[in-house]
Amino acid sequence: MAYESLVAEYLDFELPAYVPREELLVSLPEPSCNNVITSVVGVRRCGKTFFLYQLMDELVRSGVPRNRVFHFAFNDEPITPLPAWKWFLER
Repeated sequence: MAYESLVAEYLDFELPAYVPREELLVSLPEPSCNNVITSVVGVRRCGKTFFLYQLMDELVRSGVPRNRVFHFAFNDEPITPLPAWKWFLER
């Protein structure tokens, strides 16, 4: 699947409902051009995806435009072998 398709598909994606987990929240740096990626790691089925949804929702509520917040599950979709840095530099 091409990156353009992933981006277009994700812009139509609405964040699902989640149960806020205050005890899991961490302090993330303010978005800037030097800290554009947040990774969450953990064992299977521990809530990583919904934790990301919560972080994304908080970013949007704090004023970050929705079209600047993305979530890609690289294990769910086959992705074209084009290096991501090249695709983003071409935009």
